[in-house]
Amino acid sequence: MNMTLKDGTTIPIVDGSYTGAVVLIADNRQALMDIWDQLTPDNLQELKFTQDDGTVVHILHGAVIDSQQSVTNPDGTLTVHFYLSETITGDVPTDAEYALAAKIMLGEEV
Repeated sequence: MNMTLKDGTTIPIVDGSYTGAVVLIADNRQALMDIWDQLTPDNLQELKFTQDDGTVVHILHGAVIDSQQSVTNPDGTLTVHFYLSETITGDVPTDAEYALAAKIMLGEEV
């Protein structure tokens, strides 16, 4: 499973199928900090969760990190849980929907 940030960065995750909870494995503390650094407010504006085959599981809009928990595994890796909230809810139009609406308004599409 993968989590894709707004800027297109893909982060492999163990689970993200539950809205608001993301679980991943970091090789070490520095790897966790590198991931943390990528979770900027701008990159959290759209988080896309996909299966390994590319199937979209869900999308969060305007996510914020509520908390984070890390547990050291016996092999030295870290199991990391990020708990997120979505600040933008409801039907969020996509760029394709905006483009279609514009064409309809201009009379280019019926």
